[in-house]
Amino acid sequence: WWRNLGIIENLSFTRDRLVESFLCTVGLVFEPKYSSFRKWLTKVIIMILIIDDVYDVYGSLHELQQFTKGVSRWDTGEVQELPECMKICFQALYDITNEMALEMRREKYGSKALPHLKKVWAEFCKAMFMEARWFNEGYTPSLQEYLSNAWVSSSGTVISVHSFFSLMTELETEEISNFLEKNQDLVYNISLIIRLCNDLGTSV
Repeated sequence: WWRNLGIIENLSFTRDRLVESFLCTVGLVFEPKYSSFRKWLTKVIIMILIIDDVYDVYGSLHELQQFTKGVSRWDTGEVQELPECMKICFQALYDITNEMALEMRREKYGSKALPHLKKVWAEFCKAMFMEARWFNEGYTPSLQEYLSNAWVSSSGTVISVHSFFSLMTELETEEISNFLEKNQDLVYNISLIIRLCNDLGTSV
């Protein structure tokens, strides 16, 4: 699966952390019955790393704006003018997420995950674009301004929402469909911890 994406050949600037990503999911749930969860979440973590590198290392501000628009609209037509490697990245995200939602629907007996998965990816990319714009413009945000965006760019919401839909049954899925709205403080604090741990890890 990883080799078939064409990431290694076409996005040489991005991190190749397939094994590390999978072992993270094993650390979360190791029981055999959660094999689908581990497979899905490994793909999510891989895409977070790749997209993070596209925003931090590769794309120009204009290209990143177009990429962000493509993810927000979930439309492959929006990225056709971008460099090949960014088109490959978007197509991988698009295919993986749609395929994952379909598999969840089959295994979870009707799970309607796709709108929620698309939403968190769009929010993640918007937050990443904000950070890229700050950097490009030489702007230093206040701590509060930074944190109000950084908790989303931490990818905590992406991981949380994918995890919920990977583990919930049909009944639980209906109850969890508005989880972010009902439990904003919980998701916010989890995401903030992820962000601050990452920032501390790269500051020394």
